[in-house]
Amino acid sequence: VAFSQLAPNAQIFGFEAHPVVYESFSEKLRQCTATQGCQNIVAVNSALGKEEGTADFYGNVITDDLWKASSSSLYKPIPTGPYRQYDATPLQVSVERLDNFVERFKVRFPDKVVPPFVFMEVDAEGGELDILKGTGELLHSVHFMKVEIRYDNSSHP
Repeated sequence: VAFSQLAPNAQIFGFEAHPVVYESFSEKLRQCTATQGCQNIVAVNSALGKEEGTADFYGNVITDDLWKASSSSLYKPIPTGPYRQYDATPLQVSVERLDNFVERFKVRFPDKVVPPFVFMEVDAEGGELDILKGTGELLHSVHFMKVEIRYDNSSHP
C-alpha cells in the first residue's frame, strides 16, 4: 500500500496463497481503495513458483496471528524448528508462474498497461528461487529487487 502511494501509476501485484492472510490483505486493499485510491493494486490468491498447477502448502495453524500465518510455505517445515505449529495436513493451493500470470493479465485487462517491472520483492519462506525461475524473460526487465534469503533457515529445508 505504501508503494502504491509513492508510485500511483505503477501496477502492483500482491500474491498470497494462505487463505486467511489473503482475506486480510483483500480487506485492507478494499479499505485502501475506498479511502486512499489504491486501484493500482491487484490481490492474487495464489502461490508463485517455477511450474504451474497445484501444490501442498503448509499453513501455520495459529491463524489468529497473521504474522505467524504469513510464515506458511510450499516447503514442509522441519519438525524440530521454531515453527513446529505448522499443520501436518497441507492445504492444496494454486501455483502460477509470474510470466504466465502477466500474459493472462494483459489479455484479461487490455486497458491496463503492464510496463517493465521496476521493483520486485520476493519473500516466500524458502520458495524464492522457484519464483525467480518462474519469471522467465520478465526477470530481465526488473530494475530493483528485494529478495529474502536466510542464512540459517531453521523452519524450512
